Amino acid sequence: MARRPSNRVPQSHPPFRTDIYEKPRQLLNSLLAFTLLSLIPSYFSTPKSDQEAVGQVIWAIFGAFQLFVFLQVRDMITVWPHAGFWRLVFGAGAFYAIFIVAMLMLDFTRARWLFASVVPSLGTWSDYIKKLDAYEGGKEDICTVSVQTLMRQIVFQPWFLSHALGWMGKMMIFRDWKVCLVAALFFEFTELTFTYVVPEFEECWWDSVFLDTFGANLLGMWMGTHVNRWIEGFSSSREVEDAMNKKDDDRKESSPGKSFKLTASSVGTRLDWSGQEHLNSIEKVMNSISPVNPAFLPQYKWRIFSSPLRLIQVMVLIGVMLFIETNTFLMMNTMGIPHDSAFNKFRLALFGFLSIPAAAEWYLYVETTNRIGSDVARIGPACWLCFCVAILENCLFWKFFPGHFVKTIDRVKIENWTGIPMPMDILVKHVLACSLFGIWFFLRYKVMPREELLADVDKEDAELVNRLVSEQKKNKLKGRRKQSLVDMFPLKIRQKAMMYDLVDVFLVVALVPLLMLGENWAGLPSWRG
Repeated sequence: MARRPSNRVPQSHPPFRTDIYEKPRQLLNSLLAFTLLSLIPSYFSTPKSDQEAVGQVIWAIFGAFQLFVFLQVRDMITVWPHAGFWRLVFGAGAFYAIFIVAMLMLDFTRARWLFASVVPSLGTWSDYIKKLDAYEGGKEDICTVSVQTLMRQIVFQPWFLSHALGWMGKMMIFRDWKVCLVAALFFEFTELTFTYVVPEFEECWWDSVFLDTFGANLLGMWMGTHVNRWIEGFSSSREVEDAMNKKDDDRKESSPGKSFKLTASSVGTRLDWSGQEHLNSIEKVMNSISPVNPAFLPQYKWRIFSSPLRLIQVMVLIGVMLFIETNTFLMMNTMGIPHDSAFNKFRLALFGFLSIPAAAEWYLYVETTNRIGSDVARIGPACWLCFCVAILENCLFWKFFPGHFVKTIDRVKIENWTGIPMPMDILVKHVLACSLFGIWFFLRYKVMPREELLADVDKEDAELVNRLVSEQKKNKLKGRRKQSLVDMFPLKIRQKAMMYDLVDVFLVVALVPLLMLGENWAGLPSWRG
């Protein structure tokens, strides 16, 4: 077997402990945990049923599992406010994935029984169906625009607040206004697409447009932007303080009698726990691919349209987010989970916190593939876990396909001659949008790539354009608008740039069929005649 070359660049991932001065107190924490486990049975009454006993066992196993994760699992890419917190988040996500696997091994009755042992407020399946029927029957006249309905949706219903907090969290995850706006728009398209089968997706037109899209969503993104800036400023000050403390510690260690630094082959040598000291300068740069930990950046520069690979990577990011959001409602309908159940809050909090390191890892993966290459890039554990949990939840949905979905799906299959379980008008709109997007993608990156804008122009004209662009980047032309800057380009280049801009018309036109999905909004005025 041929040996691997010794000059390979190492993969970019954090060391086992990002803070080599962290004091885990493993023996003390283990002793406290085992003492707590031995005292818990004396403070709890004997379980009244097998289901309650199983629930106590599962929660005890969860606590022991979290102790192991806190002490022995590698740090995530996020370390603020404490790296141990993010290890616990990762452990909760891993345990949730294991719990879903256990339910997948059972039939529906036993799986829901196991689920109810952990979530006692779940109720029976018949109770859920009754609530669902009452919810369906109460939709009449609910879309009438009035002060009463507006106050009910904003003040008395949790949806406006949940949307605002949800998009505040997504801004903390994506850290880019463009990505958040695109994700919000396509989530509305997702709701309109599956309105015919998911009851919770049926919304009033004014609620979806004004309260959600232009109300709570924008408010949440604005709040998330300010939270990111606050965390970035706070963490930066903490990093400066930690660096000064580390410098003082190094000075103390260098003083005589304070340490015993020996040769590398001697017993008692200070070990390189960080894994950085033996690396050369190139490898150290690779292990810190970004100048700042991406988890601390107040804004990510996704550069969506910079390359076809970059566009696909960002589309995957948004697609996984939509997948996880849709699974929220699929899980509710599959397992009969009430809207006000504590499980919904736990799941949203879990995915919210887990998505922060997952998005940072994906951003690092995208930047690494762009700068170095895919051979070096490595998808982080939080990103991998998020995707696996979403897949497992979707497998649970398909195995225990909700009975109240079956009737709708069968009716749609009869009406749609293609056999695809989707209404024909919705299917045609999506096929048309995908076709237009495919045409734009081919023209934008294959036929007329922006990199060839200066390919066939004179050397002097190319130098003029490059100089103007560089001066704009250096803020020497800060007062000029983009259009006035373009007017300074030679005529031939302006004409080519206009042709390149016309290609983007296909991207805008591709959104028109998706916007026509608004016909599925509830309470839409009959303006079409």
